[in-house]
Amino acid sequence: MGLMLTLVSLLPPAAAWILAHTGIGNWLPGWFFPGTLSFFFLFATEIILIGGIAGGFVWGIYLLLACRISGIHDNDAFSAMRLGRYRHFLRLRIKGDELTIYPIAIDRPPERRDWQWNPARKKGDQNEPEVIPKSPLSPHLIEGPVVIRGPKTKKMPDVAARGKAGDAAI
Repeated sequence: MGLMLTLVSLLPPAAAWILAHTGIGNWLPGWFFPGTLSFFFLFATEIILIGGIAGGFVWGIYLLLACRISGIHDNDAFSAMRLGRYRHFLRLRIKGDELTIYPIAIDRPPERRDWQWNPARKKGDQNEPEVIPKSPLSPHLIEGPVVIRGPKTKKMPDVAARGKAGDAAI
């Protein structure tokens, strides 16, 4: 897929080079040649408008093909959609040699207008959020927790248990 993207990205400059070297601009009036101000503004407009649209279209086709054919770049394709619903995240809990992963979902996250300033927050208090949702969130587990146990390893001595004697040795 990387080769395809490279080849597709070379098409616009290749087309511009071919048009420039075939004499296509010979029919233009004399005030509209490279180096004139009118040529600069028209060229900038073409590059920004046509290039922006063509570039977005080419990138969209690449993402479509990459997702459909190769099954790659799913994250890039779906992030471009800017879906406002279905926010998911992972909560990780590490305890000893065990990792527990909680896949959490919020089906209807608050929109921008659904937030309010937190009246319970005092200035300088970092333990309270500055903004809170107007209605409570409804998070739920997507599936049960996933538990991963690490291999048995040798325990390291606890630094806090050494106390003052450990500090004196340093």
